[in-house]
Amino acid sequence: MIEITAAAGEQLRALQAADPARSFLRVYVAGKGCCSYRYGIAFDEKTDDGDAVAESEGIRIALDPESRPLCDGATIDFVTSSQGTGFVVRGQKLEGGCICGRN
Repeated sequence: MIEITAAAGEQLRALQAADPARSFLRVYVAGKGCCSYRYGIAFDEKTDDGDAVAESEGIRIALDPESRPLCDGATIDFVTSSQGTGFVVRGQKLEGGCICGRN
């Protein structure tokens, strides 16, 4: 379903420890980008009816029914680069390739 890297897991567990109400990491599709879907992540206190629940790196993940097939195979990582640090979700490429001509 979704994989969380060790680096992301470490950061997410630290965030959860700071606020015990952060029971689930909700992963969702926030729209379409140039070459792939745009994903969002946020902590949630509970799951909703119809949510799928998975676990990776000790983090419980909640996915709504619409986002689940589009998040299948996604990876959540925590990266440090010249642009800064933060979480990155890498997922499915859009069929038909990139519409901007870069890929």
